[in-house]
Amino acid sequence: MLDFLSLAMCFVLLSVGAYFSVLSRFFQVFGIKVIIKSVFAKKSGAKKSDGITPLKALATALGGSIGTANIAGVASAIAIGGPGAIFWMWVSGILGMMTKYVEIALAMRTRRRGADGEFIGGAMYYMESGLGALGKPIAAAFALFCIMSAFCGGALVQGNTIALSVITVFDSFGASVSELYVKLAVGALMALLSAFVIFGGARRISDAAGMLVPFAGVLYVAISLLVIARYSSNIGSAFASILSGAFGGFKPVAGGLAGFTLTKAMRVGAARGVFSNEAGVGSAPMAYVGVDTNDRVSQGILGIVEVFTDTILICTMTALAILCSNIYVPYGDVNASGMAIATQAYASILGAYASSIFITVSVFLFAFTSIISWSLYGQQCTLYLFGKKGLLPYRTALVLFVAVGGVMNVATVWDLGELSNLLMASCNVAALLSFGGAEAKAVGFLGSLGYNKRITIKRNP
Repeated sequence: MLDFLSLAMCFVLLSVGAYFSVLSRFFQVFGIKVIIKSVFAKKSGAKKSDGITPLKALATALGGSIGTANIAGVASAIAIGGPGAIFWMWVSGILGMMTKYVEIALAMRTRRRGADGEFIGGAMYYMESGLGALGKPIAAAFALFCIMSAFCGGALVQGNTIALSVITVFDSFGASVSELYVKLAVGALMALLSAFVIFGGARRISDAAGMLVPFAGVLYVAISLLVIARYSSNIGSAFASILSGAFGGFKPVAGGLAGFTLTKAMRVGAARGVFSNEAGVGSAPMAYVGVDTNDRVSQGILGIVEVFTDTILICTMTALAILCSNIYVPYGDVNASGMAIATQAYASILGAYASSIFITVSVFLFAFTSIISWSLYGQQCTLYLFGKKGLLPYRTALVLFVAVGGVMNVATVWDLGELSNLLMASCNVAALLSFGGAEAKAVGFLGSLGYNKRITIKRNP
């Protein structure tokens, strides 16, 4: 049942992205000059002393979206749907860029100042203001589902992923250790690190993300490029397999399985792309609203950059490293270990030991930034539902969930995390379709003019 709901929501989100892309005249493609100008322009009005800087907001949002799905998820997508799945992952990313833009622009338009003078906002605020009598109940439901996602998909799952990745390092060296003790130690350490960041509030979370996310991303891309460069003669055939697999299947390779169809490649690739970049889920806008600027267009454009970095850049690095290195991929095996496939690809240049360490470090960095970024989203929703009195219980519970995640079997928790994301998206889509079209049309008009005219919002006192 959950698989059916995931697939249905995937195509709903793709349709929403296509709708906003058409309204915006495919701004994410034809407005590239405006996007580049906005990213590298001086952000007038963004004050470091009053709020979070735009680039730290981008790093925080990237921390929430970039995760183990960019490594293991991409590898398993290739195994299940063939190389053609990567093409449909790109399609989902391109369409999702405009969904992310509209989410952020709406959140910037409806944000407000909290009692401490800091900006607060997110999908729940534009739901409340734009959905009439149903606005408050839907916004409250969204906030509750987001807190559930922070506990399950953020704390429990990521804490467990880090613990398991550390165990693989011991296994690769043939060391005999107690898995329980390793999980307990890793869970406790992660809980302490998480507590230090989370209890520091939104500012410390953005500072940590601003430092860790660029480092993690650059490290992963750099090593991936080394693998791709080592097998540069295979780049053409890798892209050819992606395109041929997307449009008509591919020929079986040694040990491979024939019969992949357009439907399977599309289904797997699009689904992995949608749930990797989280466009339409409604989480990321909470990272951007803290920036002290009136320019919602430039903030929305950073959302486009976020999706590009997550789905087009990082996911493509993993895919090309696997396809160019010509390692064995168990095509057709729905239970194939994506982490094992990725480790094997990087081992082709780093060696087995170094590859396991590299993958573990990457998983740690990506998973930890997911924990702290989702902690911010849950924190904003806790403030919305319970006010400041709810922050201490929420933060304490989240840290405990990180520790517990290291030792528990999270098969059920994965399902809960995915379900809560689906429920968040269902609430968010209703709001986006109700009043998000105007934002897409407005930025499409600016893109057709060829420059980044500012659209300002009125500050609440």
